[in-house]
Amino acid sequence: MKLRTTLVVLAVTLVAGLVVPSAADAALDIEAIFIDTAEDYLDGAAPPWDRYWMEELEVVGTDITSVTVTPPGKDPVALEFDGEGWELEGSVQYGTLAALRADYPVGDYVFSFNGGADSVTVPYNPTAPSGIVDLSSIHGRTDVPWQTPTLSWPAYAGTGDTLRMLLFDPAVAGFDLYENDPPVDIGETSWTLPGDLAPSHAYELEVSVFAGSPTTLLTVESDEFIYYPVFENINIAEFSTPEPATIAFVVLGAVGLVLRRRRK
Repeated sequence: MKLRTTLVVLAVTLVAGLVVPSAADAALDIEAIFIDTAEDYLDGAAPPWDRYWMEELEVVGTDITSVTVTPPGKDPVALEFDGEGWELEGSVQYGTLAALRADYPVGDYVFSFNGGADSVTVPYNPTAPSGIVDLSSIHGRTDVPWQTPTLSWPAYAGTGDTLRMLLFDPAVAGFDLYENDPPVDIGETSWTLPGDLAPSHAYELEVSVFAGSPTTLLTVESDEFIYYPVFENINIAEFSTPEPATIAFVVLGAVGLVLRRRRK
């Protein structure tokens, strides 16, 4: 939406014969900063991969040409632009939380924008939520309907502030098929997907419990932004949809049973 608006303003300005200021002359607009520590589970157990990681260390805004972040007691790290925001790249997944905190400790993180044109220091000391959402009723299933299915789980019993749901297609690396971002009520016990899945295909469902609330902060140059310091516990369920022939067989069998009962 912002890009579209910018293009409209640019077109109107050019038609009017006015001089358009370059991006370098425009003021920085830092919209949001995210620092998010995540812990992975696979059906409630430690998965066969490193389970602690920096799920998100990202800056979102406009007229940004470079961003560096300096963790407490560490050297500056350059963030990379991914088309939507400036984020941490590379392998930052760890076997233990202590190992992660050795590289990305709690404390004050210093963000510098456009070579020092603006900066801000944000505190990071998140409290982890307790427990995870129980996805055992979904994990391992091979009969999840592929047409706008509803995925359900028991009520969450731990502490936390909000939920997030993601559906992945593991056949497409890094591809989020559907997403339901926070704030989703912590008491939510189901998710009806906004579209269809493919028959006879494997999927992964992530349900995250978030702890942490956004706050409004100012940069040195008085640019207001939203800061999200959070810790999330992610539980993953793997499931698949049945083959179309199997679906048709079940439907025909049910119809036949109804007709048989009617004849009786």
